Order: sequence, then C-alpha cells, then structure tokens
Amino acid sequence: MFVTLSHINSFLLSLGIPRLEYLAFSYCNVFASFSPYFYPELIREGFFFIPKSYTVSVQYLNTLLPNLRHLKLQGVHVHWLVLNLILTWQNNVSLVSLELNYHSRDVHPSVEEFCQLLSSNP
Repeated sequence: MFVTLSHINSFLLSLGIPRLEYLAFSYCNVFASFSPYFYPELIREGFFFIPKSYTVSVQYLNTLLPNLRHLKLQGVHVHWLVLNLILTWQNNVSLVSLELNYHSRDVHPSVEEFCQLLSSNP
C-alpha cells in the first residue's frame, strides 16, 4: 500500500488528475482503528498529498483534482492540511461525499481539520 500510494502521490502532485471524480483507498484493519497510535511510526505523519517541496503555491493545488466529487479513505490517512487546501481552492467544485474510516486516533483529522474539510465543501 505504501509503495503504491507513494507512486500515485508523486504523479498526482506533479501532473494532477483533472478528470478524476471518485477516489477511494481502503486498508481496513478494524483493530488498528482502536489503537491510539498508528504503526509504522515512519509514516505516521501521512505521506499522501504531501508535496516534495513545501513551496507549492495554493493556486497550483487547485488544479490537481478539479473534478473530485467523492473521497473515501478507509485506514489510509493523508496530509489533512494539504487535502484541505486542494479542496478549498477548487473553482466550481466541492465534494458530494466524504468517508473516513478505520484511522488510529493519532492520524485521523483533528476536530479543527475536520471542520475545515466540511466548511470548504458545502
């Protein structure tokens, strides 16, 4: 899963996927979701939606997933701030559905991050 998402991440953040409407990643481990800590620790901070350079402009981020309507992340966490920036700055698009499941407590979005995701996609 890590290798696949690493390759998709670099492709997504360099070229974008302008026609993608539905994105779903599932790594369903119910027992892991009850754990207070994500394992392995090396990827606890999330590796999906993390730019190689933190100097990526917000204007660039809004071109990556302009048609994304449905996002489902089961047991796969992302860099929540970057995801929020991608979704916040979409021109005429907002998510229709968002599903987050099976995340350990230390990798699910904070209440503030979750509220930002919801408010950026009415």
